[in-house]
Amino acid sequence: MASKKQQSEEQASEQRELLEGSFLMRKCWQEQIALLNSEQKALFIDAVFNYQCNGEDFKTSDGMLKMLWANVKQIFDFNNKRYAETCRKNSENAKKRWSKNNATASDRMRANANDADNDIDIDNEGDNDNDIDI
Repeated sequence: MASKKQQSEEQASEQRELLEGSFLMRKCWQEQIALLNSEQKALFIDAVFNYQCNGEDFKTSDGMLKMLWANVKQIFDFNNKRYAETCRKNSENAKKRWSKNNATASDRMRANANDADNDIDIDNEGDNDNDIDI
């Protein structure tokens, strides 16, 4: 039976694999992509996947594709850098947490789910203004 630490590490690894296997495309690119002909669109999509999956930069003599690619690549690079930094920080935080002698995966979890916060707030704001003007 795996320890809670091992289970947590395995879950983090699985999540990292899912995220590393994906990338974001922006809706704002739609207007620019719509200006491309079918051949240019195919080249662009190939360029996106080759860059994100294999790290291959896109080289073309087509001015429209060069301009679009320059913007897209800049955003991909920013997102990839930000994701790597987030992973690094999360890894550091996990190492700090698990380096504590008394750390468990459920330090903040309640032992009994019935102890959950069941506060019901009822606000009665019914003003009974019985002002009498004389």
